[in-house]
Amino acid sequence: MPRTKKTEPIDKQVEQLKLENPKTSQPLNEKVEGSEHQEHQEFNAATSAIPTSELDAENGLNEHQEHQESNAGTSVIPTSELDAENGLNEHQEHQESRAGTSAIPTSELDAENGSKEALVNPKTPTKIHLIDGEKGGVGKSLFARTLMQYAIDKQMKLTLVDADRTNADVSEVYPDGAITASFSEDEKKSYDADEIFNLALTQSVVVNLPAQVYPLVNEWISRNSVLEVSAQYDVAVVKWFVCTGAYDSVKLFMESLDKFEDTITHVLVKNYAMCDEWERVLEKPELKSAIAKYKVKQVIFPKLSFRERDILLEEKLTFAAAKNYTQKLGVLGTQRVHSFLKQAHGELDKVGLLP
Repeated sequence: MPRTKKTEPIDKQVEQLKLENPKTSQPLNEKVEGSEHQEHQEFNAATSAIPTSELDAENGLNEHQEHQESNAGTSVIPTSELDAENGLNEHQEHQESRAGTSAIPTSELDAENGSKEALVNPKTPTKIHLIDGEKGGVGKSLFARTLMQYAIDKQMKLTLVDADRTNADVSEVYPDGAITASFSEDEKKSYDADEIFNLALTQSVVVNLPAQVYPLVNEWISRNSVLEVSAQYDVAVVKWFVCTGAYDSVKLFMESLDKFEDTITHVLVKNYAMCDEWERVLEKPELKSAIAKYKVKQVIFPKLSFRERDILLEEKLTFAAAKNYTQKLGVLGTQRVHSFLKQAHGELDKVGLLP
């Protein structure tokens, strides 16, 4: 039976190799590193001969393979489930967005939207100018004609509404665009006055009121909530009260102030053709207190002599025509008309309520 050769331990074999060839022998770790370096050099040499295009193609193939593997990870999820998940995420984001505004009351949102619309297309403020005085013969028609001439001279858009059914003398002199409307106790005709408000939605109007119409005007305003609706549509109401300075005329003015207070802008038109002692009239305690309380504006309506006034009425002349109507007025008469109009225009400029 042959004898098995006894194998030396590995440590002794290494030592023996070192003794036999000390120059070539290296530590084991150095050999391993040397082998790796050699393999790296051989790999670079092997790939340097491959064209760049082929390397790019191979890299692209690897990237494509990785992309396919990535898709394979999600391909097991049905498309319908993915769409459902995406839809759920979008729905959740929408709900969160709505939650951000749900705390805002609808009224506030509507008000904000209304404000934006108003900024886009704002309405021009307009006015309803009521020429009042209640009694006949106090100078309402002459004052209305003065307002119309003022608007023409200042190139203001102002429409005349002649509400005097018995004597529509103002619209006869200033007919362009003028209409007639009446305040009536007859229910069938009570809606005629609505045209005043309809016009005022787009342009300011001057309403020449007849005598003794105060109760009917008040009833029209109250029944239709004119003041409340006017505020919504940016329409202001101005009452020019032509006053003679007499006790009954002042009393009627005070009644209007007490009735409407500051919901209507009152202007005290002091007719100097009827009274030239206005200082004494204005010292009356009740009138003085009311003027201060409601901040009543005042204008002087200058006196126009009877002769010139009568010719204007007879000939149905506008003030512009009367300034050159020397045929009957004469040179000095036309000058008096001119002076009257200049002073009246100055008073209207002061209050600044037209158109």
